[in-house]
Amino acid sequence: MERVQVTLPESLKIDKDEAALYLVEKLYELGKISADQGAELLGINKEAFLELLSNYGLSIEYPVHYPGNE
Repeated sequence: MERVQVTLPESLKIDKDEAALYLVEKLYELGKISADQGAELLGINKEAFLELLSNYGLSIEYPVHYPGNE
């Protein structure tokens, strides 16, 4: 895994955990990572990650299973 270092101006008034959350949330929104990967990157379980996403107004799309297409 590659490590990225970013210097943020103090005027943003966000800590490194919040910055990480924003990055992971955007990667998930863009379809670059799965919910499992997002949770792993943040060190939380999948359910907590999905709850965080909903708190930020990101809708979660679940696959629809119809009889015969499983």
